[in-house]
Amino acid sequence: MSKREHYIYVSNSSLNFNRFVIELPKTLHLEGDWVCALVECSVKFFSKDVNSLPRQLYILSDFCVTSFVNNLQLPVLRKMILPKKSFMIFRPVTQLYIPIKQNWLNRLEFSVCDDNLCAVNVDENTSIEFTLHLKNY
Repeated sequence: MSKREHYIYVSNSSLNFNRFVIELPKTLHLEGDWVCALVECSVKFFSKDVNSLPRQLYILSDFCVTSFVNNLQLPVLRKMILPKKSFMIFRPVTQLYIPIKQNWLNRLEFSVCDDNLCAVNVDENTSIEFTLHLKNY
């Protein structure tokens, strides 16, 4: 019998804040119907001007089903409204579970976009970390 839930901890300390890939140490076989939620996220911006920071972020991932955002169909994992500060921790009160479109996961690709669905203009030291909860339902 396979495990009914998984947690994946993602940390992007690479030079590319807007697009990055995570290789899992082993393939996760997802039999049946699975969903995923971003349950926690921390973003650390390095900017002298907090007014230049984006108002919201979209976290996209290649394993999610697509949603419509501004007349575009995108694989949105979560949308986050950001406070005007250089460090934030996002812990949503309500978990938004998105269906997973694949039966296995071993390589996860993520993109981070601003409220205009463009790459976020950030300093090279900007980082993002988040926790994903996958469960079978």
